[in-house]
Amino acid sequence: MIYFIFEIRLTLRGLAIALSNAWGLFLIIVLLGYGLVTVPKHCFKMTDIEAMNDVSMFRVSQSEEKMMHTKLKLEDIV
Repeated sequence: MIYFIFEIRLTLRGLAIALSNAWGLFLIIVLLGYGLVTVPKHCFKMTDIEAMNDVSMFRVSQSEEKMMHTKLKLEDIV
C-alpha cells in the first residue's frame, strides 16, 4: 500500500475507496461461500424423513422428561 501511495499517487480518498471495496468483496466471498454450502445441506437433510423422525422423537422425549420433572416439583410444592 505504501508503494501505491508514493508511486501511483493514490490519494487517501482513493485508498479508502479501494480498501472498502476489497473488504466488501471479502465479506461477500466468505458469507456466500458459507451460504452456498449450508443451505443445500440443510435442504438435503430436511428430505430425509427417517432422520427427521428420529430428531423429532428425541425432542419429544426431552420435553416429556422436562414435563415430568416440572410436574413432580409442582406436586412437592402443593
